[in-house]
Amino acid sequence: MQVKVKQLHLAAYMKANGANFIELSNGYFLFESDIPISKWRVSHSSSCCKNVDHELIKLRNLLHKEKNNG
Repeated sequence: MQVKVKQLHLAAYMKANGANFIELSNGYFLFESDIPISKWRVSHSSSCCKNVDHELIKLRNLLHKEKNNG
């Protein structure tokens, strides 16, 4: 089945985990996958990659605040 994704991080996760990238069209990433988008979203939201990226953003924001206050 074909799966359309707008979110860059989810698209990268899908590509890294075996979904076949077909094309980029009007800001959407199109993949061929046997897994429905609902299952991709669940696995992505609980993945260590997503959690690490979230923590990285929080730490980067702390560094930015410290730099601006100092």
